[in-house]
This record gives sequence, C-alpha cells and structure tokens, in this order.
Amino acid sequence: MSPGSSSAHATAGADGLHLEVSGVGRVQLPVPTEQARQLIRVARPARYGLGEQTLRDPRVRDTWEVPKSRVRIDQRRWNKTLVPVLERLRGDLGLPAGRTLKAELHSMLVYARGQFFVPHQDSEKAGSMVGSLVVTLPSSCTGGALVVGQGPTRRESRSPRSRLSFVAFYGDCRHEVRPVRSGHRIVLTYNLLLHDDPPTALPVPAHSTEGAGQLAAFLKSHFAAPAEKPSWQRTEAPAEPPQRLVYLLDHQYTEHSLRGALLKGVDGPRVEALRDAAQAAECEIALALAEVHQTWSAYEADDHWDGRRGHGRWNSWDDDDEG
Repeated sequence: MSPGSSSAHATAGADGLHLEVSGVGRVQLPVPTEQARQLIRVARPARYGLGEQTLRDPRVRDTWEVPKSRVRIDQRRWNKTLVPVLERLRGDLGLPAGRTLKAELHSMLVYARGQFFVPHQDSEKAGSMVGSLVVTLPSSCTGGALVVGQGPTRRESRSPRSRLSFVAFYGDCRHEVRPVRSGHRIVLTYNLLLHDDPPTALPVPAHSTEGAGQLAAFLKSHFAAPAEKPSWQRTEAPAEPPQRLVYLLDHQYTEHSLRGALLKGVDGPRVEALRDAAQAAECEIALALAEVHQTWSAYEADDHWDGRRGHGRWNSWDDDDEG
C-alpha cells in the first residue's frame, strides 16, 4: 500500500479490547454465536443519513445497532492497542506527520445472516473529521466483506477469526458491506479526527527547486497567453489572457474541512507546491469549493439537423424552407 491511499488496513491482537455491553456483560473475543444473539436483543435497526434526513430502510441498510449508551470500553487498556494503530494508519493515508489522528466511537453494529449496507459515503460529522474507522471483532462469520473504493482500487476486508481488523478510509470514499452468509459480523465504528493544533511547528515541506521553477513558469505562461475560445464563442474582439486557473484536488471536502491542515493524501503536498509556485509567479492562490458542470452540444457549429423522413442528413436551413 502506497502512502496517500484513500484507505488503509491493519490488524492487532484482541487482548487490549475490554468491551462490555449493558444487558449482555463482557463481550468475549472471538464473539460466540449465543452472545452475538444477545447483542441483537439489546440492539435496534440501524438508520442512515441522506442529506439532512435520517432514514430507516432495510433495502439500503439492514443491520442492528447497539445504542452507544450501552457500550463500555476500558479506554486506558484499549489505547495501548489503538494509538499505535492510528499512527500507522495516519501514515498510510498520507496525512501529515506531526498531527494526531484520533478515533471517536460512533456506533456498535451487528450484522446477522443476509444483512448488508449498500454502497454509500459517510458524512463528515465534525469540522476536524477526515474519515471513518471500522474495527471488526473476531468471530466465525462468512461473507459480510467490507469493500472500500471503486473500480480497480476496490479493497475487500473480511471478518477475522482471531484478531482485530482495522480499516480506515476518507469520508469521500464509497464503501459497502456485502451480505453476511453465515454467523455474525460485529464491528465498532469510529469518526477519525485530525487535530490541527500541534504543540510544535510543522516542518515546511521540501520541494524541488527545479520542479517549483517549472510550475511557476507554467503559471506565468498561462496568464500571459490569450485564452483560446471555442468556435461558437469567438468574436472579432481580441482574446484576453485568462484571469483564473482552477486545479481540482483528488478528494472531496466540505466547507469546514477545506483547510490546509485537513487536506487528504496527496492533496496536501500538491497544494504546498502550488503555493510556492504561485508566490514565485506573483499570483494569488486560494482554496475554494467547486461544482463541476459539463455542457454538451448536440449540434456542430453553424449546422442543423434535417430529420425529414428519417434521413440522417446535416443541412444549413434556407429561407425558402417551410415551417
């Protein structure tokens, strides 16, 4: 796995997790079948968020959620396992060194046979939230794979038999839980928070002088050359140089998370390089949210479609043509 991946995976021994659930007692690891059924008896059907709404639809998300108020974790013991794992995951996700990645418990879930969660993205629930962490408890479960990503970058994580499995991913990463075939899939989910107030100053990233110079030269040439317009926009007036250059980052951000300290993966180094080049080229630079719209034309310039009698023929309309 290369640093800066959209998701990261780790495993650890289960001895450090001392977990109790009100009405069930100490959760054994691996979780036996009878205790998984006891967890379901104190759980409720899980809901999911859609925009500003919180919905319940088993066709979208079919799983049981144990109320967080029932869950008790010996945090002092747990941190001995969790903190080193978080530091490793921080590096694998490409988050900046010197910042602290923390995990805030969100829910405890139990998937029984046939249950699943369709592909979706997690909403960023706090200004410092950068992603999610799924900790899968060991159990005798088949199916129920957690699939993160799309296309060739999809990564599958299955329920472990004897160890804890940790999967961290950015909030804009699509993921799903495939149907459980047998047994129970039991997980703890966390919000991943990146603290951007380290006690010591962060080192300034070292960029290649040659690379920065080339990028600055590109910016100067971009803003010096007249902008080429498409044929349908061309006029007799001379073309003016462009006033803006938009560079789209790899990840999605909210208004709260679009900050230099919370940039994800390769976005951080790229923005630093652009800032250096913009300064050298005497340009202003700013982070901003963007909506991308694509406009397509069904006709070629100055031509019209003649569809009479089903013939596919391009014509220029004449004044003599009847309506």
